[in-house]
Amino acid sequence: MLRNIWQALNPRIRKPTIIKIPHDSEDGNKRIKSTYNLRFPQKKQELTRLTILSVFVFLLLGWTVYELFGPLSPNGIKNLAVSALERRDANELCRLADPVEISRLHLTPDNVTALLDNTLWSEPWAKMVKEKRDHTTPDMAVFETQWQTPTKQPYRKDVIGIFIIEDHQKSWHLVLSDVLYNTCIWKYGLIPGSRKNIDLSKKYGIIGIEDGYHGTYTYYR
Repeated sequence: MLRNIWQALNPRIRKPTIIKIPHDSEDGNKRIKSTYNLRFPQKKQELTRLTILSVFVFLLLGWTVYELFGPLSPNGIKNLAVSALERRDANELCRLADPVEISRLHLTPDNVTALLDNTLWSEPWAKMVKEKRDHTTPDMAVFETQWQTPTKQPYRKDVIGIFIIEDHQKSWHLVLSDVLYNTCIWKYGLIPGSRKNIDLSKKYGIIGIEDGYHGTYTYYR
């Protein structure tokens, strides 16, 4: 078969190549053996079209593999973060964050869950209903996500900012401590939410917050 394919793709060969593929089918209790004939193009124009189609298919497959298994883009991390917030999956949120932030601020799935249980996850059926990309630089992307729930009274805009930043290894990460802070603002309002974030963080062992805009850390006393 490989020889036939080589002959078909060789532009010097004009004669069409036919590959026979055995095929079995059933008609009642009878098994019928037949053959599929796969014909490669005879004319050079047909070969050109086949080559272009093959290149397109390979490029599409390559792009699909890259999207599935390659490094995550800021938009991809945002989608995973929103899904984790909706599913109440603190393990996934910690996985999306920078390991440096996780280590420095003592973030764990347990204390992330405890804080969110007092903010976004205290409201049943909290769902993201709208989003927009608010700010972008070569090493940062900010998304404004609007959340609604049947029971919560809105405080101005029901927006939770999601910061995605790039580290020194050129990998994108969620700024988890900033997301937790923004859920407090979403739940309690600006000034009360800021105080509530510090109180809840200290209560559950989260020792500070990372500034998504500057990449610096502020530690609570």
